Amino acid sequence: MLPVLLRNDANLSKEEWRTYCILQLLSVSSDAVAKEGAVINLNRNAAWNELKETKVPKLYISSKDGDLADEKCKEANEKELIPYLEKMGNYEIAYLPGSHFIYKTEPEKCRSIIEEFLSDLAGNPIK
Repeated sequence: MLPVLLRNDANLSKEEWRTYCILQLLSVSSDAVAKEGAVINLNRNAAWNELKETKVPKLYISSKDGDLADEKCKEANEKELIPYLEKMGNYEIAYLPGSHFIYKTEPEKCRSIIEEFLSDLAGNPIK
């Protein structure tokens, strides 16, 4: 079942793909993942309480909530993403609607967004 859920974006050979699927399968249902799931709310709350505002520039590429024309996305943005980023301070959001793994499905667009962000920080264009 796992190979059906994964994508061979790197065009791996048949043997490499088999190895990749095995490694993914071995990491999916480990004791660590099960134990993490049991304390996810505790960990989430602890992490939230430790967030501090800093002057460090931050870029957040939003794929999940990038379609602001969609009411669910707009609501998730207002209730979850924006409060998270505001708590950390000095942030920019780049909206790039797509999958959870947007860096895999849209690597060139992600690269362009990151280069522009870094260029703006440096005050000169990246060539």
